[in-house]
Amino acid sequence: MRIKTMALKLSPFPTIDIQKLEESIANTMANIEKAKAEYNAMVDFIELTQSTMHGSGAFFWCKDLSGRYKFASRALVSRLLLPQTATECDDTDVPQLVLGKTDQELAAEYKYSHNGYSTFLKTLSIADQHTLQCQKPSSFYEAGLVDGTPVWMRSGRTPAYDQDGNLTGISGWGIDSTEIWCHSLPDVQDWARSGKAVELHPCVYLKTALQGT
Repeated sequence: MRIKTMALKLSPFPTIDIQKLEESIANTMANIEKAKAEYNAMVDFIELTQSTMHGSGAFFWCKDLSGRYKFASRALVSRLLLPQTATECDDTDVPQLVLGKTDQELAAEYKYSHNGYSTFLKTLSIADQHTLQCQKPSSFYEAGLVDGTPVWMRSGRTPAYDQDGNLTGISGWGIDSTEIWCHSLPDVQDWARSGKAVELHPCVYLKTALQGT
C-alpha cells in the first residue's frame, strides 16, 4: 500500500512590533488614568455641590417625571416636609426619608394632624406640575402649615433635560420667607388679583412678568 504524504504549508507568524505594542499599552493606560481622574473630579464636584445644598439651610429638590424625589436637601425634609419624623433620624439619614417617593405617597404615610404634618406635601406638586407643563423656569410664592405654624416660601422651578434634549424631570429651590412675607392669605389674594401673580391654588401663586421686587 502506498501511503501518500502531504506537506503542510504553514504561514509564517506575523511580525510583532514590540515598540508599537508598548506605545499602544502606554496610551491605553494613560487614557484609563485620565478617565479615572475625570471621574474622581466629577464625584468630588457632586459631593461638594450636595454638601453645599445640605449646609445652606435652603430647600433644594429634584424629581423625575412621575414626581419621585431623586434628591432632597436636608432642610427641605426636616423643616418643610417631614419635620417630626426627621427629628428621630441622624442628619445624614434625613434626605433618605423621601428619595424614590412622591409627595402624595409621603402624605399618605402620615395621618393628617397639625402636629408634625406639613401641607406642603400637597402644594409643592402644584407648582412642579405647572412648570413641567409650560416647560420653562418659573417663580412662585407658596404658603403652608408646618406643625400648625404658617410658613411662606419663595421658590423657583426649572425643567430638567437629558443630553438629547428630552424632558426628564424638574429641579426646584426655595427659601423660607415667612419673616419678610407677612401678608395674611386675604391680602395675598388681593395682591394676586392686582396682576402681579396668578393664583394656581389658594396657597400657590405664580409670579408674573409684572412682579417687582
